[in-house]
Parts: sequence; C-alpha cells; structure tokens
Amino acid sequence: MSPNTLPKKAPRRRPKREPTRRLQHWYPLAHDPGLHAAGVEIGARAYIQDDVPIQLRIVFRAGDREASVECVHVAVYAGSLESLPPEAELVRSFEVHPVPLTREEHFFALKSYVAGIAEVGLGTMFAMAQAAADQSVGFNDLMQQQVLRALVHVAPAAALDLYLWAIDDIFEAGEEPRQESDFWAPTKERGANALQHAIRLSPETLENLTSHQDFNVRTEVARHERTPAKVLARLATDKRGSVRVAVGSNSHTPQETLERLATDADADVRRAVARNQQTTPQLLACLATDADIGVRQAVAENEHALGEVLVWLAGDAENEVREAIAENTAAPPEVIGRWDSNVEEAIRRAEARNKTIPLEVRGRLANYVAILEAVAGNPRSPPEVLARLAGDADISVRRVVAGNKHTPPEFLTRLATDADADVRRDVASNEHSSPDVLARLAGDADISVRGAVERNPRVPPKVIIHLASDTDANV
Repeated sequence: MSPNTLPKKAPRRRPKREPTRRLQHWYPLAHDPGLHAAGVEIGARAYIQDDVPIQLRIVFRAGDREASVECVHVAVYAGSLESLPPEAELVRSFEVHPVPLTREEHFFALKSYVAGIAEVGLGTMFAMAQAAADQSVGFNDLMQQQVLRALVHVAPAAALDLYLWAIDDIFEAGEEPRQESDFWAPTKERGANALQHAIRLSPETLENLTSHQDFNVRTEVARHERTPAKVLARLATDKRGSVRVAVGSNSHTPQETLERLATDADADVRRAVARNQQTTPQLLACLATDADIGVRQAVAENEHALGEVLVWLAGDAENEVREAIAENTAAPPEVIGRWDSNVEEAIRRAEARNKTIPLEVRGRLANYVAILEAVAGNPRSPPEVLARLAGDADISVRRVVAGNKHTPPEFLTRLATDADADVRRDVASNEHSSPDVLARLAGDADISVRGAVERNPRVPPKVIIHLASDTDANV
C-alpha cells in the first residue's frame, strides 16, 4: 500500500469536561442582632468539577454585596464524643490527612459547620475563640480575620461592633505579635474604615472611641463628620500624626483647634489645615509664610486664600507653589500671565487649564508652543485663538481643536479636509460638526473616519443609511 493510500486516522476526541456545579445553602444570622437587622446571611458553598479538587467557601451576603472565606478544613467523626480517648486529636486538616468522602459529603460537612455558626452566633464564636489563637485549624486567627474582612465588606456599619470587640480582645491580651501580624493588619485597617460608613454612630460612642488603643480607630473617629468639637479638640493632641492630620482635614473642626494645629511640629498636619476649606483666610495668611513648601502649596491651592496672599505667593521661589496659584480659580487676574517666558512649562499649562483666566491673557498664552494643546482644548479659548491653532503645524494641536466641543463650526469644516486622518476622525467624532461635514466624512477614504461618523450621536438618518451600505464590515 502506497503512502498516499494509507487510511486516515480518526481525530482524537477530547472528553467533555463536566461544567462547574455550585452547591450552596444560606442561613440567617438570627443570633447576631446587628448583622441580622442589616440583612446579612451566612452560607455554605462548594464548587464541583471533574478532575479538580472541590472548593469550599463560607460566604456572607447582604443585598447585592458578597464576600467569601476559603475553607479547607472539614471535621468528620462517626462516633460520639464520649467514645474519643482523652489524648485524641480532635481537629485535623484533610489537606494533610485526606478524608475519603464524596464531594457531596464534603459539602454536607461544610454545611453542618456553617449551620452551627449561624445557630451559635458569630459573636459567640469570637468570644469562644480566644484559646484558638495558636491552633493551625478551626476558628483561629486566620479564620477570624477573614470573617471580619468579609463582614466589613458586605455590611461595614453592622460589622463595626464585632470588629471593635475583636480588636479590643487582641489589645487587652497584650499580644503584640497578633497586633502587628500580616493577617490582622489589613483587617484592622478595613475595620477602622468602616467607621466612616457608620453614619448613625452617636456622639457618645465616638467620644468613647477616642481612647481606643488602635490608632486606626482614633484616626477614623477624627475624620468622622459626627465627631463633636470637644472630641476633635482632644484628638488634636494625639501622639499619632495620622490622627492629628485627620483632625486638621475635618470640615467640622473648630477654628481654635485648627489654629493650634497650624503650629504643629508635623508638616503633614499643617498641610492638612492649609487644605481645609473651613480654615479662615487669616489663618491661611499665616500659613503662607510656612517654611515647608507643601504647606505654602496647599495655601496656594485653597480658594479661600486672600487675593493679596496669592499675589504674594506668586513670587515664591518654588515652582510647585506658583503652579498651584496658576490653577487656583480664585487667583486675581493680575497674577495670571505675569511670569516671564522662562518660567516652568508646568505653570503655563496650569494657567491654560484655569477657566477663569481673562480672554486676552489666554490669547497671549497661545504663543507658548509647549501649551498649545492645553489652550486648544480649553472651552473658554477665544475663537480667534482657535482659528490660529486650527492651522497649526503640529498635528496634535489640530486634533485637540477638532475635538473641542466649543470650536466654531466653520473651523470644524476646515479641519474636515485636513491631510491627517486622525484630525478628520476627531472632527467626525465632534457632536457639534454640521450635518454637511458629517455627510462628507461618511465618504472618507479612511475607515476610522467613517466609523467615527457612524458613532456620532448627531449623525443624520440619511448618512446612517449611506453607511449601512459601506463595503467594510467594520463600519
């Protein structure tokens, strides 16, 4: 038999893999009143697929939010507890000691465990878990921090009490390794952030938290909008800089407290006061003479700074300060455009972005090549400036003019015949291009231009009909 007549081998068929099945069962947390009132439920979930190890999850949900805890431990014993010898190992991980169970039995074991948590209550589980800190399995540190993290994700305010109790337990036990562990650090941070979502916290509760040992908690109390003025005044003396920064940033902090923080040794605290929109113009004037660049920059950014203060800061030796003034919409007109042509390019770009600059100044700014694009895209740039930029030699400048929704129609008409396809495409995308211009561009040789016309919400119906017969399927 010749090679050409050899029978062809039948193609090898790969066995079809069974689609992933999901088994789950949900339980109400009736014994945790706060979580139950917030609609939080706990569930057991298993993902089952051929040739893949079963994946077990303990899941929490509230409304449309959901978070899970990976669970790999299953406890199984067929006899009674009385039949176990005193030295028996009560808990073993099936990762180390495989258990010959079917996947459905694995799920049943997990479901029983989750049902037990719901029946006892999470609060009780945490209370009983103090002795589990050194265990490798069970409701140990890893499990506790994952549960807290999941609860804070699905119901921040409702999980707050449980979080605070758990953190207090760690601090009261004086266990520094647990306080600073990689497991607890992210949970502490996320739990502290939950304070911001707990908008119904009473002033009394917030005041009680000012002495909390976890500085993350104190920081969030200092940020909270309902924290009383006297509490903020107390936190302004906290030894942690992050707490004092939060007080300086709080819009409800009283002026006398802000004045005290304006002389804080920590520059970050003074910067926070300078950024605070409730800081008085008089205090901002004092901070304008601060030795720290960041503080002066924050004053220059603050729209409540006095005009004479901004004029004075316009002569600051640091570019960052002058650039901040260039972007400040409250800067007096005499400040804008006073710098010479050797000034940092960033300052000129900031000026071009400032929508309150007088038109004649904005026209002068167009002479600086480095900021032509910024001027071309500004909605307040005068028509005569846009007319000049529409004929600029730089393609990127013409593109910005073509995309500016405030470019007059006659300039868009001119740009629709630009030699560069990108410029024409930007005209085709501009909702203010005239129907005649869009009709002309619908026959453009460049497919991207025709596609932009098709996507323009202002394209006339007759143009859409014309594009429907386009030979290119991508249009």
